[in-house]
Amino acid sequence: MPPASTTSDAEFPPVLCFAECLAIEIGDELFGKFNRIRALSDSSARLAAAKDEEASTMLADKMCGELMAMPLEEALPVLRAFGHYLK
Repeated sequence: MPPASTTSDAEFPPVLCFAECLAIEIGDELFGKFNRIRALSDSSARLAAAKDEEASTMLADKMCGELMAMPLEEALPVLRAFGHYLK
C-alpha cells in the first residue's frame, strides 16, 4: 500500500501562468500596453521574415513611437517585463 499523502491539495495556491503573474506585477493598464507592444513587435518580425520590409518597418516604427511616448515610470516596468518574457 502506498504511503498516505501528508498534504492536501487545498494547501497549495492555484498555479498562475506567466501572463497572470506579469499582470499582477505591473498592473492591468501597463500589462495592456505590454501586450500591444509585444504584438507590434511580433507582427513586425513575422512580416520581416515574410520579406514585407515596408509593413515590418511601419509596425516597428509604431512600436518605437509608443515606447518613446511613455513616461519613464511606465516604460521601465514594461521593458523589464520584456526581459522576463524573452527568457
